Amino acid sequence: MKTQLLTLSTLAIAAIAQGQTVLVNENFDSFTTGAYLAQSAGAPWTTWSNSPGGSDDVLISNEQAASGTNSALWVSTSVTGGPGDVVIDLGNQTAGVWDISFQMYIPSDFGGYFNILHLFNGQNSEWAAEISFPANGDVSVMLQGTSSVYGTYPHDVWFPVHVTVDLDQMNAVLEVNNTVVYNWPFNWTAGDATIGLNQLGGMDIFAYAGGNDGAKFYIDDMLVQSVVPSGIHEYSGGNVQAYPNPVNDILNISTSGGQGQWTVRDAAGRSVLEGTVPGTASNWSIPVGGLPAGAYQLELLQNGRRSVSKVLKQ
Repeated sequence: MKTQLLTLSTLAIAAIAQGQTVLVNENFDSFTTGAYLAQSAGAPWTTWSNSPGGSDDVLISNEQAASGTNSALWVSTSVTGGPGDVVIDLGNQTAGVWDISFQMYIPSDFGGYFNILHLFNGQNSEWAAEISFPANGDVSVMLQGTSSVYGTYPHDVWFPVHVTVDLDQMNAVLEVNNTVVYNWPFNWTAGDATIGLNQLGGMDIFAYAGGNDGAKFYIDDMLVQSVVPSGIHEYSGGNVQAYPNPVNDILNISTSGGQGQWTVRDAAGRSVLEGTVPGTASNWSIPVGGLPAGAYQLELLQNGRRSVSKVLKQ
């Protein structure tokens, strides 16, 4: 089973704005239906064999789409996986907080798979975690040599997948369909109990379903970005309180006070609400009644510090 990656390439930076680095922002709609993904997209997309346009590249499809008209399609020819094996080379990041988010569609009776890597270097790659979606609807995570079921996913609909890697705190969180599935120390490795690198090397999307099932799945709206503004200290939660949580209409915020800005992001990392802290208030609120139900992230920049809090909207 090829579930591991190849050589490093120079990272193409799509955008840098206010300290936020976007490595990938792709909905596949600018590509020709039937064209090869890695060949069409270019770096940082490649394939396991480093041969975009070759046998392990995958095709752009208009059969399903979460947005626009196109997505990318992975189909296996055997339960051992392949040939589709597309890689996003993330350039061996060693600091900051990185979000990987995308939409996934798996037809009934099929499954899917991807893995995250510490090191992207062919057979010498270091696997951080393997995430499988077998055809029975489970979400299975391979860590420290053990594959365990931690959640479920739906068939025949688009659902969001979100991996947050905090290299500063050495932690990773997996969310599937707006539900936190698992979190773990990011220096764990997938294959055994070895403690590995605290480094984000890449993402491998392989036509596989984690076992005895055939793989067929579509991916759309891929976004990979840093969420750490330059020069801002990152911490999770800190002295910020957001309540009630879960929330229906009004999210109350309690902080130490001071000028600042806030952003509410959806599971794909997109800003859905944003604003400034009113004056130097230490207690204020955000109306969230217009948001769809689901998991969100509240980011607050205040007093030269950044906090991140998970919020569930009912």
